[in-house]
Amino acid sequence: MRALIIVILVFIPSLIIAQSANFQDDFTDQDISDWTGDNADFTFITESGNVLLHQDAASAGTSQLSIPSTNVVGFWEFFIRLDGFNPSDGNKSEIYLMSDSANFDQAIDGYMLQAGEDGSGDVFRLFRISDGAKDGEVLTGTTDISGGGDFRVRVDRDASGNWALSVANSYSGVIVEEATGTDNTYSSTSFFGFKNTYTATRAGKFFFDFKIDIPPIQIADASLLNASTINVTFSKDYDPATIQNSNFTITPGNLNPTSIDQPSGSSVELVFGSNLPSGSFNLDITSIEDSNNQTTLTDTTITLFRFEEYQSGDIIINEFLKDPPGALEEYVELKNTSSRFLNLKDWELGDNGSLSVISDQDFAIFPDSFVVITSDTAALKSVFGNVYAIQVSLPAFNNTTDQVRLYNENGITIDSLEYTPDWSGDNVALERRSPTAPSVFMENWGDSPNPNSGTAGMENEVAQDNTSPNLETLSIVNDSTFILTFTERINPDSATNPDNYEIALNTKAVQGQNAFFVATFLEPDSVKLVVKGGIPNTPSGGQIIIYNQADIFGNINPSISRNFQFIQTETAEPGDVFINEFLYDPLGSLTEFVEIYNPTDKAFNLKGWTLSDNSGNEVVLTNEDFFFRKTEPTSGFPDNPYIILTPDSSISVGQPNRRVVMGSRFPTLNNTTDAIVLKNANGVTIDSLTYTQDWGGDEVSLERRSVSVTGQFQENWGDSPSDQFATPSVPNLVSQDNEAPTLENAFTLNNTSIVLIYDERLEQSAAQNISNYSFTPSLSVSSVSQNRNQVTLIFNETLQNETTYSITINDQQDIFGNTNAQTSTSVRYLEFSVSQPSDIVINEILYQKENENSPEFVELFNRTDNNFDLSNWTISDAADNTATLPEGTSLEAGSYVVLTDRQIFANSISNGIFLSGFPSLNDSGDGVIIKNESGVTIDSLFYTERFGGSQDGISTEKKDPDGASNDPNNWNSNTSESGNSAGVENSVFQLDSISPEIIFAKLLEDGNVVIAFSEFVDLSGSTISAGGQQRSVIDFSSSEANKVTVDGTGLSTNEHIEVSITNLADVVGNVNSSASGQISQKITPGSVIINEILYDPLSDDEDNLPDQTEYIELYNTQNYAISLEDIFLNDAPNEDNEVNRLDPVSSQFKWIQPNGYFLIYAEDQTFDFSESQLAEYFGLESQSDQFTMQVDRASLSLSASGDAIFISDSSGTTIDSVFYDESWQNPNRVSVDGVALEKINPAGPSNDDSNWSSSTEVSGGTPGQQNSIFQEPGSAPDNSGITFTPNPFSPDDDGFEDFVSINYTLDETDYLLRVRIYDRYGREVRELVDGKPAGFSGSLIWDGLTDAGNKNRVGIYIVLFEAYNSAAGRDRTFKETVVIARKF
Repeated sequence: MRALIIVILVFIPSLIIAQSANFQDDFTDQDISDWTGDNADFTFITESGNVLLHQDAASAGTSQLSIPSTNVVGFWEFFIRLDGFNPSDGNKSEIYLMSDSANFDQAIDGYMLQAGEDGSGDVFRLFRISDGAKDGEVLTGTTDISGGGDFRVRVDRDASGNWALSVANSYSGVIVEEATGTDNTYSSTSFFGFKNTYTATRAGKFFFDFKIDIPPIQIADASLLNASTINVTFSKDYDPATIQNSNFTITPGNLNPTSIDQPSGSSVELVFGSNLPSGSFNLDITSIEDSNNQTTLTDTTITLFRFEEYQSGDIIINEFLKDPPGALEEYVELKNTSSRFLNLKDWELGDNGSLSVISDQDFAIFPDSFVVITSDTAALKSVFGNVYAIQVSLPAFNNTTDQVRLYNENGITIDSLEYTPDWSGDNVALERRSPTAPSVFMENWGDSPNPNSGTAGMENEVAQDNTSPNLETLSIVNDSTFILTFTERINPDSATNPDNYEIALNTKAVQGQNAFFVATFLEPDSVKLVVKGGIPNTPSGGQIIIYNQADIFGNINPSISRNFQFIQTETAEPGDVFINEFLYDPLGSLTEFVEIYNPTDKAFNLKGWTLSDNSGNEVVLTNEDFFFRKTEPTSGFPDNPYIILTPDSSISVGQPNRRVVMGSRFPTLNNTTDAIVLKNANGVTIDSLTYTQDWGGDEVSLERRSVSVTGQFQENWGDSPSDQFATPSVPNLVSQDNEAPTLENAFTLNNTSIVLIYDERLEQSAAQNISNYSFTPSLSVSSVSQNRNQVTLIFNETLQNETTYSITINDQQDIFGNTNAQTSTSVRYLEFSVSQPSDIVINEILYQKENENSPEFVELFNRTDNNFDLSNWTISDAADNTATLPEGTSLEAGSYVVLTDRQIFANSISNGIFLSGFPSLNDSGDGVIIKNESGVTIDSLFYTERFGGSQDGISTEKKDPDGASNDPNNWNSNTSESGNSAGVENSVFQLDSISPEIIFAKLLEDGNVVIAFSEFVDLSGSTISAGGQQRSVIDFSSSEANKVTVDGTGLSTNEHIEVSITNLADVVGNVNSSASGQISQKITPGSVIINEILYDPLSDDEDNLPDQTEYIELYNTQNYAISLEDIFLNDAPNEDNEVNRLDPVSSQFKWIQPNGYFLIYAEDQTFDFSESQLAEYFGLESQSDQFTMQVDRASLSLSASGDAIFISDSSGTTIDSVFYDESWQNPNRVSVDGVALEKINPAGPSNDDSNWSSSTEVSGGTPGQQNSIFQEPGSAPDNSGITFTPNPFSPDDDGFEDFVSINYTLDETDYLLRVRIYDRYGREVRELVDGKPAGFSGSLIWDGLTDAGNKNRVGIYIVLFEAYNSAAGRDRTFKETVVIARKF
């Protein structure tokens, strides 16, 4: 028995009363600053509540302390410890009771008590000291101190000099007077103190206390020895005379012990006449004195607690929180279901990995009460209030699966459980429903419905189970065994009682008897019921009745009945049942299904059979009896040789017994590749297959042709021809294979083997019969192997190079038994060489089909004198879509092979090969990669529209097979009527004899120079110079050999720079001994301007004349070349600074010559400038497209009435802009349709209407040439004034001197201009400007027209030129004459 002790003490100090103490210091303040001497050698320790002064010197020597003291009548009492050593002259202590000096090493007068001397008579001795030396022994003690130890010492002195010495052998011992003496030589004193002498080993062995405080007697411990005995232990020995029954009282009840045993001097055993109260009670103790009668026990009340013995089931796990929400921490609630007080001391609680001690002290769990164990009681009480709880460092419970285990102090399991995710408890406590039902059952637990997520420390609120069990399923395992499964966990006692079962057949009942049934409980909710005589055959049905089944909570169902049918079945073997039809890609309202077929006379039960796909996840067809037989048996169940396995009931099958609805268990069949595996209940595979999308089945079922042929063969399956897309539960309609196998291909595998390829799988025995093969010239067959539709013949002799062999093949059969009596073919044997890159080249591509049914193809050409084996070579596109060339594909020297996606096209040419996986080639551009069987790239390219072939049904062809495949300049569109030259020499075949040229060069931002060429080049023998210095190559790649990057160190920007290359060679070896070009610079605002605009082109589909197209001409205002890469057209920005942009087809390698012209034009019919509408109309067919840029549109969307045109660089920076208007045209023209707006002075402002006018060219414009109305402005005068250029001028719209430039120079920049023109009569005919900012100099243009746009007469006109600065009050006026003339 254990006791929980609460001690309540009321202390009354017990004092030893004396006359007076001459000196006292108990060192409780641990401060000796008022003492003088070797203070640093001393420290303090505490023992039994008293503070002792401890000498702790560092080495041998002497240490002393003194303190003022003048009292000489009374007593000196102190404690001294000579800790475990023998005192001597070298290790002693001298207590100076009276001294006239603080330094005891001086010649003092007084009295000294000595502790320690040489010899055998070690006692305390009191000496008189005179002049620092012993001057007589006053008294001699008797207590032996030769072994050291603890001593309580008292020295008394009266006024007459009578001395007495008393000593005890411990701090609290009783002192005994042992010596007296008289000496009154000195009757006054000034100091008290002591001096220690010591060796190094005794330097820390001296302890003192100069005030004796005797510890009082107290209760040290109290505990229950048994139900009627209490043991009480005191802090020191007691006086036995004070141990009386009446001194010990139990309350409530005022019980005194009937007897008291005293097993030791400091403990007692209180024996009571009856059991002590259970739970909490008080023990009152009074009037106990210590054995020396120095102290008396303060009246003390002790609260004790008597625990009762634990009995099985008293304490249960009642609630636990494993997944706490919010601020809560995990907890476990225990419940004491008994009426007893129980102790949890040393009990352990934990999970499946570790345990924690609940308490190492007595800890009560009260009758019919709870205790909550948690790692955070504060968090617990913040939610549930001041519940009874204890804080324990619990292991963290897993949120998924874990255990809760409770053990008593002996390691015996008190309660435990193991929970899983199925138990729930997510963010909520799990509460126990019943304390009597086992904790290990999930059914006994449920989520707390309390809004606080639990009821810690309170009664559970989880709903109780008041529902009795019912029968959920009845299964017949074999001919003598039922499996009964109930709706919940059942009581094993009621489950195994055979009297609780009965079978009824129609009106006859077979009552359950112990001799008739054997019932076995199956955890947690099932019963195996064995009928000893066997289950009666019940084609018409029977009934099983179950009585008095109870659940674990005691709910009883008095009677349950269930009908059943038992029919004798057999175990299916492979070959009994077949997968006969399946639908994996249903159309419309159809659903996936698998049809199985039983052609035998056997009956099978599908219960427990499984269906699986390639995931290997086997799912049960049905857990119910489901009988399956071809013909109707005498037992009465209907004929159903076809059973449909389906996820739902949407498929109509005529009778319910022809369909097994599997719901979500039905394995979803993949539309590409999957498996179907059917197994019986014993796990034996009955039938299986693995299909691919090549089998068919696209929105239609696949039907089996024959159950005599394995379902693993693709040839045994075909698309259902039914107009319902499937034939579930009825015979298949798929056509039978009645065709004999046909030879599709024959080729040599090596110099001793020939391979034959048939159109279908062959029967093995006929295929491997050597006698079925004969050859001319004669060959001897060594062996024959067959795989699917392929036969490999191996010969005893070696095949001869470039020899054709005729083959006769007899009696080949397919898997359905169809026989091909005889077939003849021939093969040609070639000796092959190992291919190297570019031995075989891509020679022609048709990537833009004429229509969806027309072919795409890639033609390969063998440009060598060797033969090559192309077996297992691959063709891929840029997305790595890949097709593999078939075995036996070869390519002789100088020959072609055409790879295509259309079988008909392949058959139409002698060297065509159909590839089922031929990669679809993109119209906008794609890659074509040819690799040999080792994966080495033999040839590759990435075509774009620049390669040609961008018209429907027109191929692009290589010009020179020896040229680079990835060079667009080596390709062009087919020119033949058929649109292609598949398998023959290309229509554009032309050996490359033209040397390469530099077509573009550009100074890059990093200072290097990129140079582009007219074709792919070989720089191995070339020298490159720029700016007069030889340059090193920075970057050059054979895959992009039409450009090179060279070092541009030292080249300046915005100036004319030449680049030259000596011995520039192309891929086929043509050499340009000296190629040169200009290095273009970065485009900047104003460096290139808009110079001509055709916004309203002529277009008439009925006039049989060429049409114009919209264009914009640019002009380079600089004397160096400028790059136009990445420029684009756009309109004016909107309020969000967004623009509509027009990007050219390509701006790569585009540039504009110094003071040169460049065209941007619309064209959507061709990408060849020479074939464009612009070139055809203006006669520019022979002009290079180097200085043109196409926009792939029918127009540039320029408005005929006026619009904004912006030229911008790649960053969006505006290079130039024009806000043109139709009024800028010459008003004297009858029509301006098809007439371009031209800039008069390219250097003039782009948005000044006076600087634009109509083109005077008959064709309507001058694209790529100097404008027809171009006119250079004259020079401004050297001094302030105006001049005219030309003067006279003739505005007759002939393009010659049609305008006059009014050139001016002023003396400052801040003037505004007003310029008016008068005729000779002083009439104003034109106001050119008013308020125009002037600048220092400039020019204005007059077209000779009036303000109304009419022509003026020939004659003299006066120009009034006014420059005014109103702010400064300054004006300048010039008046000069200009002449309008007419040419004759």
